Amino acid sequence: MKRLSLVLVVGFLAACEREPTSQEEMLPVPVGPMNALAPGYVVVDLGEVDGQPEGMNNLGQVVGWDESVSPQQGWVAENGILTRVGTFSGAGTELLDISETGVAAGSTTGPTRTPVKWQGGTLTDLGPLPSGAVSGYANAISDNGQFVTGSLRDASFNTFAFRWDPGSGTITQIPLPDYGYGLGVNNSGQVVGLAFGYSPSYTVAYVWDGTTLELIGPTTYGDLSWASYVMEFTRFRGRLAIWVSSRMGVKPFEGNG
Repeated sequence: MKRLSLVLVVGFLAACEREPTSQEEMLPVPVGPMNALAPGYVVVDLGEVDGQPEGMNNLGQVVGWDESVSPQQGWVAENGILTRVGTFSGAGTELLDISETGVAAGSTTGPTRTPVKWQGGTLTDLGPLPSGAVSGYANAISDNGQFVTGSLRDASFNTFAFRWDPGSGTITQIPLPDYGYGLGVNNSGQVVGLAFGYSPSYTVAYVWDGTTLELIGPTTYGDLSWASYVMEFTRFRGRLAIWVSSRMGVKPFEGNG
């Protein structure tokens, strides 16, 4: 089992996963109280799970998944209390991101997945999958809890990105040239992610605002350092920013981060 901790570092929150030390095995830290670690550091013990944390908001709410129960269940931790969210239609669950409004996104587990949201203690799906999709999962949710992005899979195991729009309440496949993933979304509904293809081989970052698709990066692998790191994103000072590679730097996009 792994002990999870929530660490407050000079005003910034970070969730971490660590193996318990022998001393902790002998003297478990009670879940709940905040314990001083050093000046500027505070640790909240979230308890033990067979899994890991996946997302966190500025309220200190953390989400993740736990395989110590069967089927696997997602969980939400807040104020030192870890709560499993249960199963969905008999399937296991996992939560991968949580908004600043306390709405979490994730999926069911198993061969066929369903994108889900968790809000107010209740799991709901995001509605029917687009034509041709047989499985899907949600990777990220906007800070305001309104937009969700993630990935879909067809029967041939091809992967496509999607955005869930609160206005229509439907899942829309993002019009990428070939395949890809949805990795982040802001309050304006701008999605960032990874687009790729095989003939020819390429990997690029992209941003899609519901109308316009912009591909960022090389169209072929060529120099791997240009393409192989087009995978990470971050919200930066109210903007949605994509970390393209050490050579290309960060490209910011206006919008509510």
